[in-house]
Amino acid sequence: MNTTLSTNRLFFTLALAALALIWSAPQAEAAASASSDTSGTWTATGALVAGGYARAATLLADGNVLLAGRPGDCATNSEVYEVASGKWTTTSPLNECGCGHTLTLLPNGKVLAAGGYNSKDGRLSSAVSNAELFDPVSRTWTKTGAMNSVHGKHTATLLPNGKVLVTGNNYRTNDFVVTEWYDEATGKLTHKTSVIETLPPNGKGQLAGYYDRTNDFASAELYDTATGTWKRTASLNQPRAHHTATLLTNGLVLVVGGDDKQGTALSSAELYDPTTETWTEVGGLQLARGYHTATLLTTGKVLVLGGQGGDGKPFSEAELFDPVTRQWAAAGAMRLARSYHTATPLNNGKVLVAGGSSFGGSLRFVEVYDPANGAWTRARPMATARHRHTATLLQNGKVLIAGGAGTSWSDPLSSAELFDPLSRER
Repeated sequence: MNTTLSTNRLFFTLALAALALIWSAPQAEAAASASSDTSGTWTATGALVAGGYARAATLLADGNVLLAGRPGDCATNSEVYEVASGKWTTTSPLNECGCGHTLTLLPNGKVLAAGGYNSKDGRLSSAVSNAELFDPVSRTWTKTGAMNSVHGKHTATLLPNGKVLVTGNNYRTNDFVVTEWYDEATGKLTHKTSVIETLPPNGKGQLAGYYDRTNDFASAELYDTATGTWKRTASLNQPRAHHTATLLTNGLVLVVGGDDKQGTALSSAELYDPTTETWTEVGGLQLARGYHTATLLTTGKVLVLGGQGGDGKPFSEAELFDPVTRQWAAAGAMRLARSYHTATPLNNGKVLVAGGSSFGGSLRFVEVYDPANGAWTRARPMATARHRHTATLLQNGKVLIAGGAGTSWSDPLSSAELFDPLSRER
């Protein structure tokens, strides 16, 4: 009798364990959303002209939104979201195709697109040093000075002095047959046929196989909007990609996390001082992570949340950086772990966290962080599950969510949604 009971209990325990293993992201999301807060509503808006993920977006000075680039067969797509009509309008295309670049609104109203990847035959190739300027009046793109180094999976931050700081570089390439030499003196790449696995003594670096062989993983440079030229500045203390860079209220730039040349997640953080053009290491994250978000709060602190470790497992934990003590503190946890999400500061001081990827599934689930009490609350879910989308705070206080990938990387989305934090669903 006891043997039978023990056997039944064992089978019951194993069954529960099996159910836990197959609990998918969509199921977890449905359970978490069951008692959603009724504040804030989502409404559909105009669909993108060209859907896709890994695109970049920025708010223009006139209140509209520029979105450009996407993976694909050398895509040069560029379009503007017209807030008044809720529709997207195509502009002149980018001069260089690709994705993974950054878009930075400059003080003169133009937008700087920098770096990224060439895109050939639907796959990413090598990182590039290209840079272009978008004129919101003529809605055209023109080339500007090229960067000194190639940059992909990097960051671009507008400094108080009007210059743009670009940091970091991704070492990976999907082009296994290309072998190139990078000459620091000329800033040019030259194709070679031989493959040498070591750095030669002439100061040139090699790009070959799966790893970028240059020493530019930690490179940083500054764009001067007045001259349209780039200059090197001090390199990061830690080479990194997939990191974040946040301009603090004191004028310094906080660079956090990412991963190194071996793909190992980083916990380190450092501060850039534009006046001295130097980097200083500060206290590290409690969790090493990349593909996270970093959001400046009205308190002056920085909220880092989500992302993933080197094993690809997403995090739900959040951390706060205090620029006064230069230390980190735990900031609770989201209800669902996620990476490839967005975290947008709202006009009321709260932070809207939307979408993302969690254990192989895209999320509709939305959460809101309140820095006043450190609490996390649920918001109404989006209509469409998505990750690697864009999120832009509009001048009217609403948030525009656009594009991204749906159930898989091969499921590019063209839909867009608006979140209104002030409305309540009845």
